[in-house]
Amino acid sequence: MGSSLYSAHKSDFDKGHMTKREDAQWGQSDEEARNGALSTFYYTNAVPQVARLNQQLWRGLEDYIFKGKLFLTG
Repeated sequence: MGSSLYSAHKSDFDKGHMTKREDAQWGQSDEEARNGALSTFYYTNAVPQVARLNQQLWRGLEDYIFKGKLFLTG
């Protein structure tokens, strides 16, 4: 769909990662880890999500799983 979906007038969509950047950020060198992280920023890894859900509740859930902490904002 591209950026026109996200920038459309009254669009409530946000680009959500299917694979979170931190999940792919690893390797035997800093360069490998950086390239892994950058590989998540392609449209093939993005799905339209409702912005509020993606930026708040879903992010809190991902942080809880990744860090063992839950931060919910409302």
